[in-house]
Amino acid sequence: MPGFGPKWGALRIAMSTEAELHRQKNERLDLLLNLTSRITSNLDLRELPRTTSANIRDVVQADAAGVVFFDEASNKSRIYAVDFPDAKGFVTEERVVTPGNALKRAWGSCKTVIVNTNDREELGPEIYDFVIAEGLDTHCLIPLVSHSRPVGLLILARKGQNLFTSEDVDFLTRASGQIAIAIENALAFQKVSGLGDRLQLLLNLTTRITSSLDLREVLRAIASNIREVIHADAVTVGLPDTASEKFRVFAVDFPHGKGVIKEELLLPLTSEAKRAMIP
Repeated sequence: MPGFGPKWGALRIAMSTEAELHRQKNERLDLLLNLTSRITSNLDLRELPRTTSANIRDVVQADAAGVVFFDEASNKSRIYAVDFPDAKGFVTEERVVTPGNALKRAWGSCKTVIVNTNDREELGPEIYDFVIAEGLDTHCLIPLVSHSRPVGLLILARKGQNLFTSEDVDFLTRASGQIAIAIENALAFQKVSGLGDRLQLLLNLTTRITSSLDLREVLRAIASNIREVIHADAVTVGLPDTASEKFRVFAVDFPHGKGVIKEELLLPLTSEAKRAMIP
């Protein structure tokens, strides 16, 4: 029949395309199920985002993926986990940056935001410089929402004009809910673990100070334990010196100090110190 050959060829192409899309969809579903089973039992807040980033990047064939936490009070975001096999070293974990409009939009709306051009205002000044240096061109920001509020952001990026599709967004949106729950659980576990660690340190402190009658040793023990509990760099204990009307540094715990602050140092009794001493 005239024209049947071209029509049959077009039909075969359409069927082949449909079959490929169906295969990709099933493959992503399998990977999503595997990811869910892996992350729901993971309470390590550092390892969980890394595992998530690596798996999601592989599923959607992105060049880079990472998890970011945003602090609205300080208007700063922290890159907490990165999976970027071909990175040049510009995008690294623990970088604290000023977020761009795209991140704030995704966070505030709890909806995915796609950025297809490298724009300084959209990405933020530091991230803009990073992605230019790394050769990344398109970006997808997925809020990780649990109980109607974001707990973090999953960010993916690709090189060239390999744009994120509606299928990508649909899959990432479905995956984001499970990721958010896992991260929220890990955050809660970290908080509880931290309280347990602080309680143990408090018990240790109580044991040390109740068994010592040496005032200086007691205050040194207090300074050391308090510094460890609150993760401070230095803790000093000062007592009023009636003769000089100043504060005498009676105990210091400052492991990386340069020796400027030391015991027996006399310091002026500031107005803030006087207020703090008022019961």
